[in-house]
Amino acid sequence: MKYLLIGFIIFIISILLLIIKIKLKKTKIIRKLRTIKNAKVLRNYVINEIKMDYILLCEKGIFVINEIKYKGDAFGDDYSQEFTISHNDKIRKIKSPQIECRKYIKMLKRVLHTMGYDSKIKIYQATIFTRANISFVNSSFIFDNVKDIIKIIKNLNYSMNKQTLLVLAKDLDNSRKENNYIEEFNHDSLINLVTQ
Repeated sequence: MKYLLIGFIIFIISILLLIIKIKLKKTKIIRKLRTIKNAKVLRNYVINEIKMDYILLCEKGIFVINEIKYKGDAFGDDYSQEFTISHNDKIRKIKSPQIECRKYIKMLKRVLHTMGYDSKIKIYQATIFTRANISFVNSSFIFDNVKDIIKIIKNLNYSMNKQTLLVLAKDLDNSRKENNYIEEFNHDSLINLVTQ
């Protein structure tokens, strides 16, 4: 009985440690994205029951970012219907993150249009494979770290008006609340923008 209790306690502790590790990884990505000037990050934003891991709003545009957490070697390109991830002699097929991002961007454009936003607002896509080797992937939209996405963002020529950015962030946050989404918008960046 004593060993059963000890085993159960160890099991619970290992589950809690795994949850903490996952939460820290998500906050690490958000922290890095927020290093971009005037950035706002919406996490787990849902449109028509499709969830995107991150939407980054900054002066350079809107970035729909999908996070893939599988271990192994990833194979695919911008036109693949599926990506293959090979790990320890096991093969996993997943829907193309590129196609998923493009579908999501179409829906996001419709949402922005219904809110009265100009269709010229730039929306970009990116996928981060946080645990996979992407050297076999042929795509300029797939990354293995946030730093590379940030470099690309900083080199873009497009620039959105700060006021438009602020109102857009509030509108997207309000649309999420109206639809009873669980995740809350982080207002820290919004406060930083207002006080600058």
